[in-house]
Amino acid sequence: MRLHTILLLLGLALPNTTASALDAVKTSAITKGAATFATLASDSANSGRPPRQSDAAVKGILDLVFDTSELKNGPAQPRSALDNLNAWQLAVLKIGLIYTLSGTGVTDIAAVPNTPAVVEKINRNTVEFAPEMGRYCDAVLWVQGAIMDTVAAFLLTASPTELDRPNIKSGIAKIRGGNAQTIDGVITTLPIDGLTDAWRRDRATVLTAIAPKAAKFLLPDQLRVLRERATDVASQMIDQDVKTGLLSFAGSIERR
Repeated sequence: MRLHTILLLLGLALPNTTASALDAVKTSAITKGAATFATLASDSANSGRPPRQSDAAVKGILDLVFDTSELKNGPAQPRSALDNLNAWQLAVLKIGLIYTLSGTGVTDIAAVPNTPAVVEKINRNTVEFAPEMGRYCDAVLWVQGAIMDTVAAFLLTASPTELDRPNIKSGIAKIRGGNAQTIDGVITTLPIDGLTDAWRRDRATVLTAIAPKAAKFLLPDQLRVLRERATDVASQMIDQDVKTGLLSFAGSIERR
C-alpha cells in the first residue's frame, strides 16, 4: 500500500515574484483551517477517532480546504501563485495525514514503521474514513494539477539561462517527482479491499481529468511508470467503469 507516499511535502523551489494570483486571504484561511483541524484531531493518532465531516464544524473546514473548484477549469496560474499553491497543498496534506495515520500511534510520516500491521491499519483507515479520504485524494490531485500547469507554462517562457540555474533544475525535479508519486499513490490505493466501486470511480474520474496536465509536464520515464501502474491496477478491477477510467488515464499520458 503506497498511499502514504502522497504525504511527502514538496519543495517548490522556483524563484517567485511579489504578487500572487491566488487570493492571499483565502490561502491564509485554508492554512488556518488545517491548523484548527489538526488541533481538533490532536489525539487521533492514539485514539483512532479523527474529526469526521458528519460534524458540521468539521465539514466547514473540509469544505474550505478541499474545495478546489476554482482550479478545475481555470487557466494556468502564473509563477507568482506557487507560494499559495504550495500552502494550499500543505494544508490538504496535513488533513490527509491525520486520517491516514489515525490509530497508528504515529504522527510523523517519516517515522511510520513499514510493518504489515501498520500498513494494514493505514489501509483500514482509507476504508473507514472513505468519505474524507476520497475528498483528500481529489483535492491533492487538483492542486498538484494546478502546480503542473503553472510550472509547465513557466518552462515554455523561461530563457535557457534561467532554466540552467541549479535551483531551477532541482526545484523542477522535486516537483515532478512529487507529482508522479502523488498520482502513483492514488492509483495504488484503488485496489484496497473494502473500498466501494463508486469511490474508485470518483478517483478515476479525477485522474483522467488531470492526465493531460501530467502528460505535458512529467518526464517520459515517469509517465511510463504511471501508465504501467494504471494498467496493472485496471486489470485488478471488476467494475468496468473503474477499469475504463484507469485505461483512459493511461492512454491520455502516452506521449505521441
